[in-house]
Amino acid sequence: IATHAYESGIPQAALERLLKLLTTHNALDQGTVTTLVKNLYPLERVSSKLITRVVCCLGPAKTKPSPATQALLVRWLILVYDYLDDKTHLAKLYAVLFNYLDMISLRKPLCHLLSFITRRKHVKPFRIQTLMELVSLSGGEEKELLILLNVFKNYCPDVIVGDLGFTGRKPSFFKHPDPEWTAHVREIQDTHLERLQAVQPSTFQVVHRG
Repeated sequence: IATHAYESGIPQAALERLLKLLTTHNALDQGTVTTLVKNLYPLERVSSKLITRVVCCLGPAKTKPSPATQALLVRWLILVYDYLDDKTHLAKLYAVLFNYLDMISLRKPLCHLLSFITRRKHVKPFRIQTLMELVSLSGGEEKELLILLNVFKNYCPDVIVGDLGFTGRKPSFFKHPDPEWTAHVREIQDTHLERLQAVQPSTFQVVHRG
């Protein structure tokens, strides 16, 4: 599956089947699951239904995948963000995602994901308070929390004061987790669109988004 996915990408129906398996507790070993998640190269735009499925599998429960798998799936959401059918869909699930920041295993990828879907409407006093408490509990050592708090500060500078511990450090931003991965997805999807164009009537137009 991994080899085929890397070479040709995964069609929507197959991606749905794979995610149905990966987002529930299953008998596969962690190595196999990791290989599958790292090779979830979508052939087409990723539907909102699949995004919801991934977000719904997060959290501590026996029926849910392991914390390591959950972290990989959140990372996958970051990687496919530019290939979503509807980028606003993740913002609708903001409250759910934010509530899982207390899970240490998910904190790093969640902070990254939240940092680029956060808008002014999401910055609420109770969320600022929660972030401040998490930063305090971590002793200010988790830079991901500080970067997310800095995103909040950009929207509410009068509420969050201070330098957030970045004095003398590098600028606060997240690095792309895997530029080669997203470049490969773009290559797969462009090739797919070219094939579609070749078999469609001449009135068919390819619209490159991104």
